[in-house]
Amino acid sequence: MILRVSPRIAVPEEDLHALLQEGFRGVGKDDVEIQVVANRSRWIFSGKAWPELPTRRATSTRTRYLVEISMPRKPSGDGFPYRWKYPRLKTAPRLEAWNWQERLVALAAHEAYHVRQFRLGMRKSEVAAERWAGRSLERFRAAQRGSAISTTTGRWSEARAISSSEGTRSERISRSRVRKT
Repeated sequence: MILRVSPRIAVPEEDLHALLQEGFRGVGKDDVEIQVVANRSRWIFSGKAWPELPTRRATSTRTRYLVEISMPRKPSGDGFPYRWKYPRLKTAPRLEAWNWQERLVALAAHEAYHVRQFRLGMRKSEVAAERWAGRSLERFRAAQRGSAISTTTGRWSEARAISSSEGTRSERISRSRVRKT
């Protein structure tokens, strides 16, 4: 992954790199260039992935796919938790980020899925990209907690529904089996 960060972004590049790597987990990233640019908002994060390199953008010679992430210069905790749902798409999941780091991971995962779609010649689907972002967000939260949440079912559910104060879903199921016998 080739990372170019605007000097106006007041987040250490190592931190951004780690969060973007997490968002791109599961998607080949050797030929992907991510350009992180500052916007004027204190809360808005947005992204765009190009199926072909734009002619008027400076990119590395190794770049095949370009992703642009626009984020606040100095991200803060204001406005979080942040809930969103892709507009006008009934089957898109509702997602929730508890802080700006989670929002960045979800955005990177959404754009990473588009890169995957471009690579495999798949039809571009915003709903599928949002579901991928939801699973990536679950995985990121699980890693932050130090536990693993299975996302092999392919179904999206909110991380709070899967993991509660009583432990992970698999732990609750195994405890319920013990009680029943």
